[in-house]
Amino acid sequence: MQTEAAKLLIDDNPAEAKNRIISANVQARNALEQMRESVHLLAGRGSKKPLKEEIEEVIAQTVDGTEIKARCDIAAVQPPEEAYRFLVNSVKELLANGIRHGKATAFYVELKQDKNCIELLVSDNGDGVKGEIKEGFGLKGIREKSEKLGGSCEFSSEDGEGFEVRIT
Repeated sequence: MQTEAAKLLIDDNPAEAKNRIISANVQARNALEQMRESVHLLAGRGSKKPLKEEIEEVIAQTVDGTEIKARCDIAAVQPPEEAYRFLVNSVKELLANGIRHGKATAFYVELKQDKNCIELLVSDNGDGVKGEIKEGFGLKGIREKSEKLGGSCEFSSEDGEGFEVRIT
């Protein structure tokens, strides 16, 4: 859908067409990575990379070949397998959302652990949300999964001030 939209916009709005192509690229990479992860899980193999490396790779794949910038401060956290997959998939979803919905050009990702509590922060410099934040499929899924794992999730945003998600 993003590439079809880009084809329609290419002549009249090349910048927006470029954003659509970038978004499609991010979505395709994330889908491929999820497929690989599913194949590994079906084969009985868990994730082999430390969480820090996996998240850094997701960020690099997302910004590679784009003008999008990302800073990160990621601790060497070792969560259980289900939390590992949730955190990686949440970073993917939040980066894609920031680009697609917020037109973000910069991200900050932080992962830290304090005793038995893991905290993930993803913030962007996108358009932000005017009024109440409406949870779509992705945000709702992140909130529900964080609660299922015994944690919480907070979304914050202001119009023109980006979007921030804190998962604990």
